Amino acid sequence: MSQSEYYLREGNANDGPKIIELFRLVFGEIRTLEEWRWRFLDGPVKQLLIMLALDHSENIVAHYALHPVWMTYRGKKELGAQSLDTMVLPEFRRKGLFGETASSCYKLAEKNGIKLLYGLPNEQSYPVFVKRLGWTETTNLLPLYYILNPQNVIRSRLSNQAGSFLLKRLFTAWLQFKKRAKVRHSKRASFIKVRQASEFGEAFDALWSECRSQFLFGVWKDSKYLKWRYSDIPRKEHQVLQAFHGDRMIGFMVIGYIRENGLHVGIIADLLVCESGEEAINALIEAAHSIFKASRMDMVKVFLLENSPYWNLFRSEGFSNFWRQGSHTIIKSLGDPAGGERSFVDGEWHLTGGDTDSL
Repeated sequence: MSQSEYYLREGNANDGPKIIELFRLVFGEIRTLEEWRWRFLDGPVKQLLIMLALDHSENIVAHYALHPVWMTYRGKKELGAQSLDTMVLPEFRRKGLFGETASSCYKLAEKNGIKLLYGLPNEQSYPVFVKRLGWTETTNLLPLYYILNPQNVIRSRLSNQAGSFLLKRLFTAWLQFKKRAKVRHSKRASFIKVRQASEFGEAFDALWSECRSQFLFGVWKDSKYLKWRYSDIPRKEHQVLQAFHGDRMIGFMVIGYIRENGLHVGIIADLLVCESGEEAINALIEAAHSIFKASRMDMVKVFLLENSPYWNLFRSEGFSNFWRQGSHTIIKSLGDPAGGERSFVDGEWHLTGGDTDSL
């Protein structure tokens, strides 16, 4: 396909309906115009970074988007973006449109002050990002699970009755062990009080100011971002738990609910605690478990990077990566934003499931 058969241009606010129709054709999923506007027009950073390829009938045949967000790098505020919604109509694939729209979008982003990019591509697009577009892979975002209803979880995974019976016995013994450990954790964390938040207020900004230097790299999670991400999102509901030591807020957790493989799954979408926050993590997990059990969830799921400071704390609380299907996590610098790309490949990051575009 020659470039004379299509042309590139920047996307604009009026392209929303055609973009969500392309989304339906490529992914087979429905996205509403309200959801598209929430993601691309109503976020904390008011920049639209979308590159389109159109045929001469003005049909969108390829789409590449960067979603701008404020990010933290060594505690400093940097303008970054998440790569998402890479789409090419099936009949126009293998013609270079992915690379053309992506490269043009990177130039647009750099022109608009974007310094850092991160993405979580699927298996199909991952090789293009790394081999052709110059992205670098770092620690993957992996799921950790806590089983609340072993019988339902096993039934969803196994059809063999003997295997189901054996695994049920193993799960029951495992849960009893973790229950005893939970009692010990609860006693140690008794001075931490957890309550539900009705809004993202000033306490969240104070917590972020205290915690942001913990991480080499991550999304800038002040109250403005959190309100947009979890309160303003269409068609989804989240609950927010706050951990207090006296009158001081020392951590929070955002939880939600999904259906997955026929199971009711409680999701821990986001969390942040002060440094050395083992007691706060324990208390927040305990509170989330109580809510999920009351809601008859079959299991609890959280996405974390393996080098996250929270990874081992969740493992010690009984979370395991039974099924390791996760997301490639890739990064790219535009220019030399913070000492070079290699300087932020292997350090401690803070990305959670809520920093993807799926929860």
